[in-house]
Amino acid sequence: GKFEIILEVNRSSTSGSGRWKSFNNRLDRSVKIFNRGGVIKSTSSVIGTYVCKLGPKDLILIIDRIEGNALHGRNKVDDNLRPVKGTISEKESNNGLRYHIILKEPGDHKWDGKFELDLSFTNSKVSGSGSWRAYNGKLKRNIKVLRKR
Repeated sequence: GKFEIILEVNRSSTSGSGRWKSFNNRLDRSVKIFNRGGVIKSTSSVIGTYVCKLGPKDLILIIDRIEGNALHGRNKVDDNLRPVKGTISEKESNNGLRYHIILKEPGDHKWDGKFELDLSFTNSKVSGSGSWRAYNGKLKRNIKVLRKR
């Protein structure tokens, strides 16, 4: 499709609106852009596979897609592969991009829980940390992001 957008940029904000039309003109949607930081940043760098430590265990965290501020993915600890859904929000940072991520497992397994992570992207490097807490309240672990694959 084709975007037609008008942006207004000043010291404290970026905003805009416009239209998106499919090439065959069958779809026509309005588009709004807003950001209070003055710079529009992309969350596409967050999509991917992360190698992490969940306490003493290895954790593979996979972010498959981001739609607005909604994340969808999976995580794997040992042989346990679980879907996750959650949210992403941008955090203040003087160098690079920084995001706060909350991911929730479905809750139909006795050890399902909730992840909270802060990810930082600086000069093509990723770092991060956070925690995971089981919904049943019996287990909590710290998370350390080691690298992005």
